[in-house]
Amino acid sequence: MAATAALNAIPLDEMAMPPSHVVVGVDLGMTCTGVAVWSPGRTRGGLPVVIQQWPGTHGSLHNKVPTTLIYQAGQSRVCSWGFARPKWDFGYGMGVVESFKFFLDKDVLETSFRDRELRYRQPDTEDVRNWFRDFLHGLHDHVVGHLESEFQVDWLSTKVDYIFGVPTLWRERNALIDDFQNIVAEAGFEKSLNCDVTFRLTEAEAAAVHTAKSLNHKYKQGDIILVCDAGGGTTDVCILEVLRTTGEIVELKALSEPNALDAGSTQIDYAFEAYTEGLLKIAHPQVPKHVARDMARGPFQGIKLAFGTRDAVPVESIPIPGLEHKIEIPSDILGTMFDEQIGKIVGHIDKEIELLGERLPQSKILYLVLAGGLGSSECLRTEMKKFCRPKGITVLYPDSPGEPPLAVCKGLVIDWMQRFKHGTSILPTRLSGTSYGILCSDRYEKGKHAGQDRVKNRLDNRGYAVNQIAWFIRKGDTMQKDMPIVRNFFRLQSSDCPAKTEWRAFIVRSQMAREKLPTFLDQDNPDPSKVQVICQISSDLTPSPGTAGITTKRKYVYFGKKYLPIDYELSIFIGQEYLRFGARMLLSTEESTTNMSPQLLKVRWITSTTVWDDDEQPVVPMDESHEGELLNEIFMNLRES
Repeated sequence: MAATAALNAIPLDEMAMPPSHVVVGVDLGMTCTGVAVWSPGRTRGGLPVVIQQWPGTHGSLHNKVPTTLIYQAGQSRVCSWGFARPKWDFGYGMGVVESFKFFLDKDVLETSFRDRELRYRQPDTEDVRNWFRDFLHGLHDHVVGHLESEFQVDWLSTKVDYIFGVPTLWRERNALIDDFQNIVAEAGFEKSLNCDVTFRLTEAEAAAVHTAKSLNHKYKQGDIILVCDAGGGTTDVCILEVLRTTGEIVELKALSEPNALDAGSTQIDYAFEAYTEGLLKIAHPQVPKHVARDMARGPFQGIKLAFGTRDAVPVESIPIPGLEHKIEIPSDILGTMFDEQIGKIVGHIDKEIELLGERLPQSKILYLVLAGGLGSSECLRTEMKKFCRPKGITVLYPDSPGEPPLAVCKGLVIDWMQRFKHGTSILPTRLSGTSYGILCSDRYEKGKHAGQDRVKNRLDNRGYAVNQIAWFIRKGDTMQKDMPIVRNFFRLQSSDCPAKTEWRAFIVRSQMAREKLPTFLDQDNPDPSKVQVICQISSDLTPSPGTAGITTKRKYVYFGKKYLPIDYELSIFIGQEYLRFGARMLLSTEESTTNMSPQLLKVRWITSTTVWDDDEQPVVPMDESHEGELLNEIFMNLRES
């Protein structure tokens, strides 16, 4: 991981004034974290550079910092992070926290610790949030110091954009990403008025962006590329088509959903650690348990990178810290540690190629690009060439072994650079991996709603089928980034209380095939594996400057009761880090909607621990005595095509 190249920032005497803009890409990795920086006119060659100076390295340069924390027993305050590890024995009340990247997901956390022997209690999600917060706080403070010393950033005048990669495993896990976003803010990344934080690309997409712009290879329009980002905890894969290459502009189109495989270099480290721990128990039982871990995180990393090259030896000898002894590991034992992970990766890629052929028979993958820490391994490169050669696929990777692990943090910045310079993202569209819909009511029809309950609305005296699902995006749809999906709906409002404009609705999602999506939420036989209610949206739309309100000029009368049919437009914004909603009332022609922007709706995420009031239940009551609750419902717009 050590680097010999000097920083490429322009010398201080060439930077008399603070920069106007700085962009920082952060790749929070399972084992190590990388940070890339770019500022117009402040980095040589106009390309992002990585931070190489870290606390605890004593002047040596490293492209990444370990995603590691150290605590002392009985204390909640972190002792050190990254390279800054204390020299005393960890056996005396010291604890190392590492490889916690995916533990923010409660299910992953519980599964990971289910069979472990623990000295203390099992950590919970609040512990994990503290780990993230402590690490990111230390990272933030170091980045701030680096920007001040190396780029002369003035926090009152310099605009700073922090861009975080979204773990591909969290793709469209909105509540989880929202939690992560809040932690990033709490760690200090948004405390300056001139700082913004975005989560625009998955790590797989960021690696693909780096691939398209940084390799010494000129792609042509129509080329299809498979990107394999083999990292620490996961291997991310995505398939892309080159839409255009014009000068500095490159645009790619996703042909498959970015996906993550549970395979990576960390699993090789774990295998080495378990093997070494077994040897030490027999030959040196007095050695503390953490020594095997330290050997895996230290000397073994260089051996892992060289394994499979001409420099590899039949038997590797590795010094034991604190002893004048070594352990010896034959190359065939090392080979078994690699074989399992490489076998998983090759098998997964083979399946992805097969699926692409089924969906797009005319498509032919021309290039497979390796990125990530394990992507630097000669062993993986050799096996991938053997796999790709019969298929006519060329394997590409950077010449420098230090470059693949930096693909994500640099890719995040490179995409921002193209949008800044040319107004277009390298990945202007993306495929939806999930179907999203909204619960609403529909005019009851015997044939269409057979077997469903019919509920009469007391305002218009018509029968409605409730808990219908209006799908506004279906799995596999192509979405234009930064462009909302717009759908029209309507509500019925009593004219006796026109000021009461509050309403609520529920958003659902499904992983089912698009052709099998249900048309309604079955309250008698709910099945979360088919449809899951994920959040409640609410609005209190009232007339106000710049915000669309309701019109009272169009009234309908039923048996002396006056009511208003209120048409409105719902805007759905689906990003990597968010699911947001806006709404505006569609006024009559004499009440123009000009200059009226959508109101951003409140979102309440639903988890297994969410507690609802009686009138907030996601499923609308069917009992006639509750028909008044339908006043807060929304209805499918029958006039919509």
